[in-house]
Amino acid sequence: KVEEGVELRPAGHIVEYLLQSNGHHIKLRAKIGTGSMAGAARIAIVITEIDSLQETELAALESAAWDKSLMVNAYSPNQTLKKLRFTSSRNEVLLELPMEPSTYPYVDPGKHAIFIHHPQDEIGKILSEGFDSLPKAKGFATKHGDRAIENLPLLDHLFLYTAGKNLTFLDLTGSP
Repeated sequence: KVEEGVELRPAGHIVEYLLQSNGHHIKLRAKIGTGSMAGAARIAIVITEIDSLQETELAALESAAWDKSLMVNAYSPNQTLKKLRFTSSRNEVLLELPMEPSTYPYVDPGKHAIFIHHPQDEIGKILSEGFDSLPKAKGFATKHGDRAIENLPLLDHLFLYTAGKNLTFLDLTGSP
């Protein structure tokens, strides 16, 4: 979780964030550039929960001069997100993939979710339907799904699909 973020000088090139994860605080300073020093870590920025973005907010996010991944709900009623079909190459789109959580049925991941009882053909159908909305998507990022992500037969079915199409699969459940 980002608790605080600031842009340092020179503007647009260095940012510093105070992050919180599992009760620990981390200070992250990142320099945006094309090169990296030997041994330096590389960071990926994945932006989630963008269903309510307005057109001007999406335009500002898209025009930012740094690579990012945008996690998008393929079934969102927000028509502004459909413009991501034509986004620039520095903006990678990952489809939001709701999966069965350990708290199901109290937390319902929704109509287009993958459950541990789904056979491979059903999983392929669900994944393929997401691409109908955003065909340039580079893969999937989980939403909920801590129970599903720990089910090895389900993961086999998921990875057969994603590996066969050279797609990214990003697990954001925090499951061990």
